[in-house]
Amino acid sequence: MFCGICVPHAMQIRQTCGREVLNWTAVDVGEPGSGQVRINVNQRFALKDAAEAHKALEARATSAPPS
Repeated sequence: MFCGICVPHAMQIRQTCGREVLNWTAVDVGEPGSGQVRINVNQRFALKDAAEAHKALEARATSAPPS
């Protein structure tokens, strides 16, 4: 979150080399077009909690109620 606004990010590769040249950059993705959807990520799990995340998905406990 940036100033209360969700800002999508992308990894941009502008030159080849090691990972030191990668940039985590805010990008303007615009509104979804025809046949596209926007997916909101409402919670995150650490990799060590993958089994817990899977259980939450199966229980449909990862979706926020409509606002």
